[in-house]
Amino acid sequence: MTKKIRSHRAILTGSNRLIAKFALLIIYLALLSYGLFFAESFGRTIEHGSYNIRPFREIGRYIEYADMFSWQIVAVNLLGNILVFLPFGFLIPSLLPANDKKHPLAITGLSLLFSAVVEVLQYLTAVGAADVDDVILNTIGGFLGYLCYVSWRILRYGKVNFTKEEQA
Repeated sequence: MTKKIRSHRAILTGSNRLIAKFALLIIYLALLSYGLFFAESFGRTIEHGSYNIRPFREIGRYIEYADMFSWQIVAVNLLGNILVFLPFGFLIPSLLPANDKKHPLAITGLSLLFSAVVEVLQYLTAVGAADVDDVILNTIGGFLGYLCYVSWRILRYGKVNFTKEEQA
């Protein structure tokens, strides 16, 4: 068992590991783009620029009227927006160079910025509905993804600080 782990790690070292991480990010972004802009099963149809700019309006509506919606609708709209950005918060810090600061505010800020860009694109293309609540939930998801990344580093290395040897 130990030999398999060592040989597996030997295959994914240095630039191969970076390429694998980058490939995972590309696959994630492709799936995210499909889900956010093209998947009719998620209501991605032309809505003529529908938007919500009042924070917590839709979140509050789903919580207040949860008994009127099916649990699937509530889960997709609240938990789904959080879960869909977990990989973003995990993958982005794993791609940064070892000596770069991987501060939670930086990763959270990138999640917020990326989510805001997605919502503006949804508004401009009139696909789906642009919603500030989605930005809030996506940002929470990015932050939780970062916490998963930090937890993984602690489990793997026993610490959070980043060195070049561990990044390779």
